[in-house]
Amino acid sequence: MYLGLTASGYDLGSPNRTAAMVEIIRAMNWNQPALKYFSYACINDGRINPYWPRASILTLVSILVDLEPSNFNKAMVRTHLAGLDNISPEDLDNDVINWAGALTEQIVLLRETQGYADAWACYQQIVQDEVWRKGNQYTTEILSAQGRLFDLLSLRSSQIRITTLLNPLQADPLTDVVSVHNCHYIVTSHLRTNSFIHELIHISINPYLRIWKDRLSKSKHLLELVYDRMEHLSYAWDHSYASWLNVFTETLVRVLTILVSENEILESQETQIEDLVQQGFLYARPIAETITMEKGIQPLSFEWLEDCLQSCTSIAQ
Repeated sequence: MYLGLTASGYDLGSPNRTAAMVEIIRAMNWNQPALKYFSYACINDGRINPYWPRASILTLVSILVDLEPSNFNKAMVRTHLAGLDNISPEDLDNDVINWAGALTEQIVLLRETQGYADAWACYQQIVQDEVWRKGNQYTTEILSAQGRLFDLLSLRSSQIRITTLLNPLQADPLTDVVSVHNCHYIVTSHLRTNSFIHELIHISINPYLRIWKDRLSKSKHLLELVYDRMEHLSYAWDHSYASWLNVFTETLVRVLTILVSENEILESQETQIEDLVQQGFLYARPIAETITMEKGIQPLSFEWLEDCLQSCTSIAQ
């Protein structure tokens, strides 16, 4: 799928890993309708990532195609996209659903292109090299970080099924998560422990978010202080509860990722929290403080949530 995106103009991947492969892809004589299809993934309206959310949507659909090739249809696409709560409804209209549902035909066109086998072989080699160089270290670091996460939140060992899928053509800072049939696929350009842990935290706190809904909905006004920056970063798209939930969740997850990262030096963590604030995640500091400084209060409990939102309110006033 990213072969098609790259051929149509996607150039956000790391040249250190993909220069040779991109050269092969750009030299191929691609089907022009296919190029037009993949160019639709780019939205030039000033958003910080012009390929959000359509490249992510195609990633989801491509995994659906791989998992259920004989059953794949547009109704399946509609059902899975309806379950996404971090994307503006305007970005999930019928045109987008119909476009994403036509991916299977484009995959056929890609694979029929002369030179496709060379590009695919190069892609596979990059993935194999990454696994050979970092695979064991990645596994060790993940297990260590998971232990710190479960200790911090008093969680039991996770039964969540997570698979890492390497996609060297995508931008390094970006990670996609696709959930299908109770399995979560983390799609990343290279093996990054913090990226995996960040997404594991997202998945782990989903049950909390469901039971917090009533309380969080009453704090929706807190979105106003951070709205402009969060809209620019595509974490907010309007002033709805869904936008506020997405902003609060992303801020909480980024804080937790820092707190369970390998570098446990307090000064370093405080610096990273301050970096989040400078990026526009203004509630990162009160979230971090209520997790680490309030003794006797279990993080992510209702009591913690109440204290956390009160601290956020003091920032907003």
